[in-house]
Amino acid sequence: MSAPSTQAPIGRIDRVASTSSHKWRVVVLLCCCAVAACSAMRGDANLSSSAAPVIAGAASLLSVYAASSRVDAGGSLWFQAQNGSRPTDQVIWMVNGIQGGNAEVGVISASGVYRAPAHVTGALPVTIQAALKDSPLVTSTAPLTVFGI
Repeated sequence: MSAPSTQAPIGRIDRVASTSSHKWRVVVLLCCCAVAACSAMRGDANLSSSAAPVIAGAASLLSVYAASSRVDAGGSLWFQAQNGSRPTDQVIWMVNGIQGGNAEVGVISASGVYRAPAHVTGALPVTIQAALKDSPLVTSTAPLTVFGI
């Protein structure tokens, strides 16, 4: 089986002759399957649908929301995560990619309560992110702007 130059081969088919008929056997190259799995996780559109591996957690749809997309310096805002159509608290919260946040960008509790930094000059854009605890590659983000007072 020859693959287009943009695809990594996922195996080969060897034709083996026998006395009564032709038999076909598929030789699976596990290392190429691992490459295909990595390509699929990167979102490589060159993989055929028959070669795409099943990725655990891929069916999960996580969303993050709050009552507002802005908060004043020193203020708080509660974020909620929803997995599919159900609210969930089984997430890890981050602010600008920092688990739990910090004093510079604000902190977020395990229950999703964000506390903005006390002193902000102008406007501070931050990103609130949630990742499923049991599938940390499944994430969702929400933009937030902290305004100085």
